Amino acid sequence: MRSRKEGTTTPRSRKSSDGREAEAGVAQAAVHGARPPAPKLKMDLERGDPVTVTVGKETFFPVKFNGFDVGPVSATTTVRDRETPEDAYLRAATAAEVMFAAQFDVKMRQYFERFAKVGDEVDRRRIKRG
Repeated sequence: MRSRKEGTTTPRSRKSSDGREAEAGVAQAAVHGARPPAPKLKMDLERGDPVTVTVGKETFFPVKFNGFDVGPVSATTTVRDRETPEDAYLRAATAAEVMFAAQFDVKMRQYFERFAKVGDEVDRRRIKRG
C-alpha cells in the first residue's frame, strides 16, 4: 500500500549553523523515509520569524476502490538564535512528517475497525436471512 520512496537516502543527523545536532535525524528515522536536504531559502528571516511547513493531503487505498485520507498537516516554528532559515525549516518539516505518520497510524486503525464492523454486519444479515 504505502511504499518507501524511490531514491531516498538513509536519514543522517545534521549539524546546525551553531554546531548543534539537527533534531531531524532521530525523529525522521521513524517516518516513512528520508527526505532530501532542506532547500536554500531565499528570504530574509530573523530570529523569532515564523516558518510553517505543510504536508498535503494523501489518499491511501488498502482495498481497491475504498480508501482513507490523511492530512493536510502543518507545523510552525520560529527561527532561533544563531539558526539559519534552513535549520528552522528542517525542524518544522520533521515535526509535520512525524504528525502525518501518527495521523496515518490512527486513520489506518480506524479504517480497518470500520471495515471489520461492516463485515460483521453483512455476516449478521446473512445469518438472519438464512
